[in-house]
Amino acid sequence: MTYPQVQVNQIDLAQGTVNEIERHLLFVSYAPLENYTPGFYTLNTQTDLDKITSSAGDDIRAAMMNAGQNWSASVYFMDSDEKWQDAVKKCQKYGSFEGVVLLEDFADWNEEESGFSLTKSAKEAAALRQELIATYGRWTWFILPVKNPVGGDMTWQQYSAALTQWQTGLVADGVMLVPRLYENLPGVIAGRLCNRLVTIADTPARVLTGSLVSVGNATKDKNGETVTADIVQALDAARYSVPVTYADFEGIYWNDGPLLAAKGGDYQSIRILRIVDKVARQVRLLAIRNIGNRSLNSTPSSVEYHQMQFAKPLRTMAKSTTINGVSFPGEVYSPKEGDIVITWIDSTHVNIYVQARPTECPLVIGVNIMVDLSVQNEA
Repeated sequence: MTYPQVQVNQIDLAQGTVNEIERHLLFVSYAPLENYTPGFYTLNTQTDLDKITSSAGDDIRAAMMNAGQNWSASVYFMDSDEKWQDAVKKCQKYGSFEGVVLLEDFADWNEEESGFSLTKSAKEAAALRQELIATYGRWTWFILPVKNPVGGDMTWQQYSAALTQWQTGLVADGVMLVPRLYENLPGVIAGRLCNRLVTIADTPARVLTGSLVSVGNATKDKNGETVTADIVQALDAARYSVPVTYADFEGIYWNDGPLLAAKGGDYQSIRILRIVDKVARQVRLLAIRNIGNRSLNSTPSSVEYHQMQFAKPLRTMAKSTTINGVSFPGEVYSPKEGDIVITWIDSTHVNIYVQARPTECPLVIGVNIMVDLSVQNEA
């Protein structure tokens, strides 16, 4: 005989959203002389940044001004003998960060004095990115500021030649170098990448986002000269992230945010890396939820269903909006057949391949103008 009973189970289908890590950055600097002791702090638009009585305060304020509404970030102030790599790892217990912004300037000409070597630290930042992925499954990029030419007693031409030489042959995935052509540029680009007027897939070169603000005073070389367009273009060609100006067009803008990736690599600009990092974060959570889930198997119906499941982040990122006939595209194109592939290696090992397709982005625009003289006599 079977005793009558009813059992009701609540099934979690993982249909909710996850907390956004994108646009939340960690700043790392030495502690200012007053108001702040070494340690971890959270920041937002209500924080009194005037209490950060150091150059780091100017950078962080510039980040807030360029990010705009709903900006939030964190900062870790180091002890005088603390290494920045250790500080970043220590902050992992407080949460996840899309990017880390170092506010201590790097330059090889002051290596013995400060220990901040540009080439060494770029490699260490790339290694730390891989360590954070391996340890926590956290994809994090880095912004490293480069000391201005006065620190090396250089002219702009000498400065450009030195920076070009340093980056030659250097591969440091996920690392952006920002020369201080203006006082607050590391904070400026950090804020621009967090501006919610656009998506993470938009290039920092986007002019419609508006001109940069709070850039600070223009840097001068040892001769008292400010930087010229030819030097800026040379630094851009050498994979530095730099501001851009246009003749007869007011304002200061930015380049595409180059990274120290190998030539020919897919992740040579920050806009592409941010897309793939976001996909990686979301697909990882889906994969974790399917550990030990026998409904994920090699049958055709299971493969088809889970291809749809693992395409969900791409479908969400692909949502676009049209206002008054103007289309605002999503971060990627909608996934199509073949973008998600599930391959079983054996009865317990499965590989899932996800292909994200970013939308096109015009960075070089050619305009060709012609005149039609055939109708002049018709008037």
